[in-house]
Amino acid sequence: MDGSDDAESGVATRPDDAGVGRRAAIAALGLGGLGLLSGRAGAQSRGRGNQPWYGWESDVDAGGNDLTDLGALELAATGEAVSDLAGENLAVEDGVLHATGGSGAGGAVDVVDIDDYGADPTGEDPSDDALDAAIEDLSEGATLVMTDGEYWFDAPHEIYEDHVTVLGTGSRLRITGIAYGSYSHFLSFGSFENVSDFGGDTVLAADASEGDQRIEVEDPSPFEAGNDVTVSETKYDNTPTLSWGGTAGRGTCPTRAVIREIEGSTLYLDRGLNYDHGAGDAGVFLLDSVVGGRFVDLHMVSGDGEDESEGFLMCAYARDCAMIDCSAAEYVGFPFTDIHSLRTVMVDCEATDPVLPERASSHWEPFQFRGSTDPTVIRPSIDTCRRGIDVNAGANTVRVFDPRIRNAYLHGACFHSNADQQVYGAYEIYGGRIEGAEEILHDKYHAGYGLSLSPNQSHVKAFGTTVVGRPAAVNTPYGQASDLTLEGCSLETFAGTSANVVNGTLRNSRLENVNLVGRGSDEIGLNLEGAENVAVTGEITGDFSEAAASIEGAENVSLDIDVLENATDAPDVAVDDSENVGVTGILHGSGPSVVASDVSDLRVTDADCVADAAAPIGHTGGGAVSNVWITGCNTTGGDEADVDFAGGDVSGLWIKNNVCGEILADESEGTFVRDNLTGQS
Repeated sequence: MDGSDDAESGVATRPDDAGVGRRAAIAALGLGGLGLLSGRAGAQSRGRGNQPWYGWESDVDAGGNDLTDLGALELAATGEAVSDLAGENLAVEDGVLHATGGSGAGGAVDVVDIDDYGADPTGEDPSDDALDAAIEDLSEGATLVMTDGEYWFDAPHEIYEDHVTVLGTGSRLRITGIAYGSYSHFLSFGSFENVSDFGGDTVLAADASEGDQRIEVEDPSPFEAGNDVTVSETKYDNTPTLSWGGTAGRGTCPTRAVIREIEGSTLYLDRGLNYDHGAGDAGVFLLDSVVGGRFVDLHMVSGDGEDESEGFLMCAYARDCAMIDCSAAEYVGFPFTDIHSLRTVMVDCEATDPVLPERASSHWEPFQFRGSTDPTVIRPSIDTCRRGIDVNAGANTVRVFDPRIRNAYLHGACFHSNADQQVYGAYEIYGGRIEGAEEILHDKYHAGYGLSLSPNQSHVKAFGTTVVGRPAAVNTPYGQASDLTLEGCSLETFAGTSANVVNGTLRNSRLENVNLVGRGSDEIGLNLEGAENVAVTGEITGDFSEAAASIEGAENVSLDIDVLENATDAPDVAVDDSENVGVTGILHGSGPSVVASDVSDLRVTDADCVADAAAPIGHTGGGAVSNVWITGCNTTGGDEADVDFAGGDVSGLWIKNNVCGEILADESEGTFVRDNLTGQS
């Protein structure tokens, strides 16, 4: 990809509603936030999806294919390759970015081997005391080595030195004794339990708006340039409003930033605020973050039965840390967790073969983000989970490159919402494949959605990703979701499903060049019940019992879709109880192409409509229809008429410049039928 748009400024750009166009800009990858990426990441086709790319200079493929050549990407601001960002821990071979191990530090490196402290590499005895002693001897920039073997750990451990690499060299680590509910992990950079140890704090002295990077504070004395801070809304008691633990705190993501400069009482931050704040209402808290830590080549399994372990690796109140080439097998809880950290990177981490505990909740959630800011996940591999990638308690923005997720029996990628709470956060997903579970894996919480949104506060952008689900590929389970952007994505259901491919109460959303495939006895392909300000282009394939696309209780909806296969008598597009709806495309299902009921301001323009028996375009006879424009259409197939608005409560009907068979419309004031080439059915 080009990557030159902001190369001089070095400011990372992200696709937004105004500027995405047909390009998928991959932005802001880097452990130090060094700027926009350049270079090209290619894609390998799996033959899925058949929508054209129209002019994309594609970094990903419409069929949800693997991203390759990530290692070829560079930071345009510095010319530094992505593979250089983690020192010796990442390398490029045959154009593929991967982890190699190594210290990641230049010059002489302090290497600390836990075997020298009495660790047992046979795994017969716990090595916790040896690990604690080794951690005690770490200095900044050191490498903690676990030589090839099997180690048993039965307690949580924290590292607080900066730029430390923990290198597993392929060792197998058996983890036990981490209790559910504590959110402790076997090994972490920092600890969320030390939130009361935060440094100096103050409050805002002036109102601040979302996106502001300049804030006025009452007391700047605790702070210096380069300090990590968090800005949060309600508590001024040296404990910020946290976005982890408990239901109440899950709806927010406090601003996590670094102070670039201080002038008088003005703090200049390296990123904008997540929310509006009033003077005196928000606290600014100093963090003592662990910086630049790396977990490399650590391969963990959980103990069985009462010894099961909930957590493996964690970054907590950390900055620019990484998990590289790590795996979790026979896991129970949360193998890879990020809590209130800034710019955590996870590369080639894998979770497989989970162990189902006796309880059925809060397990099998391998990638979890709580209050995280700008984390990046590259090639996550998950085989069987409850929630695959989970914004559990607010995160802004989780960037996921080339995910490989299957058998997610609740959600493949999601926001941890329920009927009583909303979760703030955002995803950007590039390429890859996200699958729910085709078969029922557990009798509690089973759904199998590919991608699930949170009402009102979640924002998702996906480019060239294949999303597969049971009962839906994309779902908004608890109310209206806002700001969904899908470009070049393939959205599919499994065979045997009986719901909808996209089940979305969407607002301010755009689905462009998408391919919707229903493989089961699905009711609806594209369900836009309650939608507001939504535009969809693409293709819908499958046999749907209710409609290929259903628009109900909606307003300001635009469809440019092709329905080439729908062997049922159900309509291609059904519009009910809606206003300001536009429909165009190739509508060749067996049933009617467009049916309308209780609709105001419906435009069917430049559509190619074919039906086997019923009128391709018409009024169902139920509910009033007003202000309908049918122009530039080519219709064929109706037994009695191709356009039928006779005998119903219809007012304001324009039928003009169409090529069609017979037109049926009651003669009344406000009905205009002219300039049509009829008798062509």
